[in-house]
Amino acid sequence: MPWLLGVLWLCFVCWRIWFYARSTLQLPVYDAFSYYGKAHAIWDDIAHGLRLNPLNIEPSIRPPGTLLMSYPFGFQLDFHGFYFRSVFFPIFLIFVSVLLVLKKPGQVLRDGVSNVALAAFLSTPSLLLHFDFANDQPLIVSYWGLVDGFLMGLAALAAACAIRSLRDKSLAYAVAGIVLGTVMIFVKPAGALLALLGDCAILSGWLLYAIAALRTARQRAPVVVQTSALIFFGLAMSVGAILIARHSRYLGPDNMAVGIASLQVLRTEFPIQLSELFPLMQSGLGPIILVWLLGSLAILLPSLIRRKRQHGTPFALATFEVSVAALVLLVGAWFWIYGSGGFTQIRYFLPFVFMAWMWALNPIDDALAESGAPVRWMSAVLIAAGIFNVALLLSVPQPAKAWQRLSGVDLTAGSYPPGLDQARLVVAATSATTSLVQVYSLNQSVNDAMFESVFDAQLFDRAVPKFVVRRPIDWQRPSTFHIEEIAASDYLLFNPTYCPAAAQAEATDEVTTFNDEEFLFCRWASRLDAADGIERISSEPESVLLKVVNQDELRHSLQALVLSHHWRPVFTYENPPLWWSEADINAALTAQMALAKSIRFGQEFELGAASIERNRDDKITFNIWLRAASQPMREDWKLIIHVLDSKGEVIANHDTPAGIWAVAPADKPFRYIRVSFVVQKEAREIAFGIYHDHTLLIADGGKRDWGGGRLILALPSVPGP
Repeated sequence: MPWLLGVLWLCFVCWRIWFYARSTLQLPVYDAFSYYGKAHAIWDDIAHGLRLNPLNIEPSIRPPGTLLMSYPFGFQLDFHGFYFRSVFFPIFLIFVSVLLVLKKPGQVLRDGVSNVALAAFLSTPSLLLHFDFANDQPLIVSYWGLVDGFLMGLAALAAACAIRSLRDKSLAYAVAGIVLGTVMIFVKPAGALLALLGDCAILSGWLLYAIAALRTARQRAPVVVQTSALIFFGLAMSVGAILIARHSRYLGPDNMAVGIASLQVLRTEFPIQLSELFPLMQSGLGPIILVWLLGSLAILLPSLIRRKRQHGTPFALATFEVSVAALVLLVGAWFWIYGSGGFTQIRYFLPFVFMAWMWALNPIDDALAESGAPVRWMSAVLIAAGIFNVALLLSVPQPAKAWQRLSGVDLTAGSYPPGLDQARLVVAATSATTSLVQVYSLNQSVNDAMFESVFDAQLFDRAVPKFVVRRPIDWQRPSTFHIEEIAASDYLLFNPTYCPAAAQAEATDEVTTFNDEEFLFCRWASRLDAADGIERISSEPESVLLKVVNQDELRHSLQALVLSHHWRPVFTYENPPLWWSEADINAALTAQMALAKSIRFGQEFELGAASIERNRDDKITFNIWLRAASQPMREDWKLIIHVLDSKGEVIANHDTPAGIWAVAPADKPFRYIRVSFVVQKEAREIAFGIYHDHTLLIADGGKRDWGGGRLILALPSVPGP
């Protein structure tokens, strides 16, 4: 009977999630597309005979373990199955984990039904019930196609196997727990931390078991041999997996540098706000699960104290399990708040919560069994209410928004944002001979996401032009609007509903926050017309698409906007003058040392000067002043920027386009280019060069290699305190 109830519940959830998944019209967006694209790239490589290391296949920041959920049996352009698996797989894994943890000898029918009910209750946290990417979500904590739920399920199952291995003295369960930990390493970088915690718990438990066995004469040798073999296996698996990841592009220097830069931006611009804590927990766990969890923790400690007085061994095992749970929870909280820098991303925390939950589940179950009837009834009512609420939400075709928000979910599916058609207009209007199409999105919203999803889908056809969406927020530099990127764009996209809020910001010349900037640029974009070099392509209530037909006129409009306000320092720093004279360069170099001056690269460019500013956090700013020998220049020139170690080996690559070279003012011929990035401790030099697909320009001076094609510049030392 309990198994039948469990199967019926899973079948019901499977049916309803598939109903929502098949109805969605949104292509994979943002992170979800990177997992979608990774699956396409790996299966394409498999079809051609496994030419590359899966960890190095782009996007290399996404490891191949995600295929176990995204496309385990081959890639299909149809994304609906991928969406379904991203929600149902975690539910199934958590459901199985709870039953595995609560399995005990001598259980009766009532115990089985109770275990199935608890598994159904805990396996549907609200994080998993966020579907389409939508503007009206108070907090966008998740959406179709993310792997955080899958990692959550794997963490729960790994903990369940570890618990069973200690309770049953099962070497097979211990090995399964270690293998699952290794799999997590190749699902997300956070999986390495979860694997370390899980392996340490398993090995520590078995080590304590071996120490206890040494005190007795019986079965001493087999236990010591098993424990030694398990420790060797665990270390070999986890250390080996991490070394493989570190010596690939997945966790190699380039991706680590990108991750470090993102963390710095997140920590700076998204400080902890305790007022958001409950809404985040509500959207991550759900209010009913949260209340049940807090109530269970409240009765856990008194129960352990009572058990210490009455029993010996059960208390020791329960204490070990609760201690592991507390450690995992503390480490997870640190990772969520500080390690990841993404306090608003509750999805980073939940894999740790569910791993800790599995470790604490048996002690909680025992504590409930020892409690009085009112406590047991209250727990049962909460579990029944949680199951009934989820069942009803999934059954009703369009649940009321207020009900969904109270439950911490968003079951939006089948919406059709105007950004889909607008992006397809851009694709259809683009000539096959165009090499690059740039759209600048002023607001990060659902239509922005739709644009990028349609553009990303074009990557599967290598014959099409390259489409790029640029934004004021990109996680690699401080969030602010970049004037030259806007002026160099082919299209502008914005949400006009942001514009009315600009009235207050426009009433003063002072721009003090990023929100002020966003409001002002939105109001500016809403007033653009043909005199500003703009053609209105599509206008919807929440999405307006403008085509740039004259970049010079658009730049004049931008300059007028900038001159009419006083901007915050980060905006001023990120928008330096584009064109410089020699006197301007010399004035700038009074505060920093020039590492190179007056070096020609072929017949096309002259490097007026180059300097490097280094901060205490190992982030450097590479300043470049270039003069073009002819006007206008071709647009496909790129700058080589390699970070070298003491042996001259490339440890990071930050190549960047030289940009669009409009005609320079006669009195200011040098174009200024700034590139900022994080360098590793072993970095010693920067290699700089200029190339396009068929040509590497030769420098006529300075320390060089690659036949004179790379100019070698020494990194300045880290400034002292």
